[in-house]
Amino acid sequence: MTKGRKTSFEERVEIVQYCISHNRNYAETAVKYNVSYQQARSYTVKYEAGGVEALRDRRGRTKPEEEMSELEKLRAEKRRHVKRAAQTRLQHTGWNREPIYRRLYHSSQSHGHKTMIPYRQHLTISTSREGEGKNKVGIAVNRS
Repeated sequence: MTKGRKTSFEERVEIVQYCISHNRNYAETAVKYNVSYQQARSYTVKYEAGGVEALRDRRGRTKPEEEMSELEKLRAEKRRHVKRAAQTRLQHTGWNREPIYRRLYHSSQSHGHKTMIPYRQHLTISTSREGEGKNKVGIAVNRS
């Protein structure tokens, strides 16, 4: 059993063309192109259902706005608004990730702690509104 590997768009097209021209022999195709049986079959099924464009890897991409439904457009706008508001609140507090990280590091060192300080990218900084225009900054450590 061959373990699957990453393939480019051009490789996937070549794999599908070979598989179809060889009477959909997925096992032979998998061995020839060093991919798993499941990949060879999956690429062929995708190709038959949606043509060459179905073989493109579209993970992590957002839909263009003209393809979105009205509900999806509203949700996207809400996400943009929430993100902008959080960035604005954080700017008004004068805090950002670097000073927070330095404060955590220096406070642990000055108190003689030998605790591990998380990497910068593992810190999540959140802001929220309190009464009378005050902003509250929260710090969380992402454990993953």
